[in-house]
Amino acid sequence: MHSQVFRYFLDWLKYTLGELGSRQWIDLNINMYVSAGAPLLGATEAAMGLVSGQTFGLPIPELDARRMAASFSSATWM
Repeated sequence: MHSQVFRYFLDWLKYTLGELGSRQWIDLNINMYVSAGAPLLGATEAAMGLVSGQTFGLPIPELDARRMAASFSSATWM
């Protein structure tokens, strides 16, 4: 998933410059985009679950929570 902030920026750009103007601005100023941030404006709690096994209040052992978080396909992209 792309970072929501970047998506909002692109929507603002299109609103401000129009469809053609925004495309020209992107072609001129952006060579490559790599989404290194978490989706939805940040997900530090998800990273904590992956690293420490934080259970978020679920009635499961921390080791099971850590294993479960590591099994999610999006965990490798954090």
